[in-house]
Amino acid sequence: MANLVFNSSRFGEGLEVPEEAVIIIDILGFVQQRYVLIDEKEPFSWLHSIDDPNLAFIVFDGGSFLSNYDESALRFSDIDFRDNDECAMLILVTIHGSLNGATCNLKAPVFINLRNRKGCQLVFDASELSTRKPLIEVLPHLIELPKEDSEPGNVQQSDADSDNSDPQLNK
Repeated sequence: MANLVFNSSRFGEGLEVPEEAVIIIDILGFVQQRYVLIDEKEPFSWLHSIDDPNLAFIVFDGGSFLSNYDESALRFSDIDFRDNDECAMLILVTIHGSLNGATCNLKAPVFINLRNRKGCQLVFDASELSTRKPLIEVLPHLIELPKEDSEPGNVQQSDADSDNSDPQLNK
């Protein structure tokens, strides 16, 4: 298969991805876009639009952390979900100034049908799910709160996060 070339305001111009890596997703509030997942520091990735160089979401694999979603709703979506299909669930993350203020949208995850690479964002009507759940409550092992002797607003990184290297794009 051929490679697709796209530009990114975050990662530069002329990025190449194999066609089979492309996912077509409907995210609420956006027109349908073609996306690719760009690996970041575990467990985060970028869900980056191929069609809009400025559109990218920080996501993490919700399936490995959360298991209380009713996937039967996928049968009524536009992703052609069948009985034996496998899906991935991505949780969207929003950074509010610092990592300590980051939230994640548990109420409306993005589901991707792995068979046909189509995805959609579904909103669940469960009161216990939040659109702004503090990330530290979902992934507490990734974020350490500032120590008492540190200045307010400074984020203390865990040992796993001590590598300060720039994000790398896996081509």
